[in-house]
Parts: sequence; structure tokens; C-alpha cells
Amino acid sequence: MKKIILLLHISMITSFGFSQCITTEDANNTVSLCKYSGAAIGKEDFSTSNIIAAAAQKWMLLMFNAVVDPAIKKTKGLRGTLSGTLEISRDDGLSPYNFQCIMLELGCTKSKKLYEKEESGVIFTFHINSLKGIAKAVTHTEYVVKKGSAEEKTVFDKIEGRQVYLLNQPTASEQYTGFTFYSKEDDGTKNIVVAKEAMPLFIPVSIKDVLLLTKGSYTVFMNGQNKTYSDFINMGVEGYLAQMDLKIFEKDFGKEATEKAKADFIKTYNDQVAGYKKMIEENPVKKWIAGIDVYLKNSSAALLKKPCIVANEIIVTDKPLSDVLFLDNPSEGMQYITINPAYADKSNPATPQFVLVQTSINAKSAVSLSAKKDFEENIDFKKLQL
Repeated sequence: MKKIILLLHISMITSFGFSQCITTEDANNTVSLCKYSGAAIGKEDFSTSNIIAAAAQKWMLLMFNAVVDPAIKKTKGLRGTLSGTLEISRDDGLSPYNFQCIMLELGCTKSKKLYEKEESGVIFTFHINSLKGIAKAVTHTEYVVKKGSAEEKTVFDKIEGRQVYLLNQPTASEQYTGFTFYSKEDDGTKNIVVAKEAMPLFIPVSIKDVLLLTKGSYTVFMNGQNKTYSDFINMGVEGYLAQMDLKIFEKDFGKEATEKAKADFIKTYNDQVAGYKKMIEENPVKKWIAGIDVYLKNSSAALLKKPCIVANEIIVTDKPLSDVLFLDNPSEGMQYITINPAYADKSNPATPQFVLVQTSINAKSAVSLSAKKDFEENIDFKKLQL
């Protein structure tokens, strides 16, 4: 009898267009729904081509209708909205974008109306042509002189024109044969990559290439620092004093005060020059670069050709580099990689080449946990292998 009553309740909710309920149990058993508002896909960079944005939106809706929506409808107790964003490209011949359904848990008010609980739910995110969430783009800092002052600029590191990434440690999927999780978190968040069959997505970067890249970054950074110091030194006393308008100073404070201020200014300049010369001579980055050179010289060619896998990113210090820094298997740590250029389609950059599926939970309620489990069990990853 209880089951019959429950079925009646669900039928009533369906007939009212998912807006009414009788009990909390009705809300928990309402078929989940992710609605599309019809809004155009957003842009992180507004200079991005509208043609690419339109193509990305087309693919977003195709994948949602073919893969995501059927899996969501196998879950219960959630309601959300579909939205998408065109991301900033790293120039790998790909246009990255994402779409997501932010699903909120349903509740039932005293007036028997369904409502969305803001504090709990599940988020289903699909990153297309992007490693966002599982890999960090490798960068370095450079100094750029603008209007007489040095500003720091972030530069993305590339090898043969391809962006270098530091990929999270993988975990073999216990549920989807042939797929791999990256950064499977304790809170249940999963990131699973769906790429083309028989075509590796990642190209390992060798230990030698990573060390040369690191050396180059350190060299640029050190040269930028040293240039700032050298520019100050080369300014000379007269150039430094020119920053102080002695005529106006003397007019305001008198000749004696001006002479004293001038002497103090010269002393300050000379002290700074001595300090900067010492910093150029003893720049710690110089030792780091020398350490890389020593390791490259003393290591075998076979070792340097190995994929660069580390417990964390490479940070060189005064301590000599050691073979123990590098691991043998991708499952043991983080790996430096680039994206296989075979995945780049410059003629149709928005075409999905690989997909990163992320499922994350906002609060570990029974309804949200169950919906997340049902979604993961029913999503057809094979359909995403384009």
C-alpha cells in the first residue's frame, strides 16, 4: 500500500509540472531535471570569435541532449540549470570550453511546493578540450619595463609550440574499464578523462626537457632581476640626484640643508649600489642554474630521456639535484606532459577532441550522494569518445 501511495504522489507531482509535492519523500523521489535557459555561451575573453562561440554552444547542446540529460533523468531529487563558458586558449590548436549543471536538492514547503535547497546538491561539469581541474599549465615570471618601472609578467612555458602541463597523479577507474581518474578527492569529487580510443592524449616531457625549461625560466628571471639592479647602478650619482630638484629644495629649506640632503642622497645611492652589486654577484638563482647544469652533465642520456614524473613540481634550490627526485611510473606522482598534436583540429577548433567529466558534491546528504552515484552509473562515456 505504501508503494502505491508513493507512486500516486509521484504521478501527482509529474502532472503538476514538477512544482508541487505532498511530503519531503515526494521531493526526494522527483525525477531530476536540468533546464537550459537558452542563454548564449559565456566568454572568458570577449575578443574570442563569435563563430567559435556558436560552434561551442552547438556541441554543448548536442552532448547535453545525447549524454548528460539521459543520465540526469536517471537520478532523483535534484533540479538545476545548464550553462556554458568558452575558456581562454593555450594555443594548442584547441578551443576549450565547459558546460555544467549545478543541481540543487529539492525540498517540500509547508504549502506543498517544491523548492531548491541552496546548501546541498551535485555539480556535473564537462570540460571540452581542456585539462582544467587535473593539470596545471607550467609558467614562469618575466620582468617587463613599462613607463620606467619593472612589472612582473606571467609567461606560459611551451615545447615545440605546445603548452607544458603538470598532470595530477592518476587513479585507475574501478568502474569504467579503460578510463582513468585524476585527483579523485576524499569528498567524492572525481575527474575522469575521456579521450579517443587507441590515440594517447598525453605526450610525456623528458627529464632533460623539463630541466632545460626550468633553467631557461630561472635564467630569464635572474636576468630580469639583474637588469633592474644594473639600470640603477648605471644611473650614476648625477642621474640619481636628478630625481631630487635641488633648486626647489634650496629655495624652500636653504643652502645648508640642501647640501646636507645632497650628501645623504649620495650616500643612500652608493649604499644601494654596493648592495645591488652584491646581489648580482651572489644571486641565489645563479646557484640553482649551476645545479641544473651539473645534473645534466653527470646524468646518463638514458635517464634524461625518461618521462619527467615527480612527487610534486620541480623546485630547484641550493641543494644538489638527485635521481631520487624522479619517479618511474605515472601512477606514482605528477607528470610533465603536453597534449598530443593529433588532437588539434585548427580548421574546426571547437570540435570536441577530448572531454573531462567532473562530478562533485556540495553536501553529503543521502539524496545528493544517491543522485551522484546514479549519474555516474548511467552516463555513457563511450558516446563521448568522439
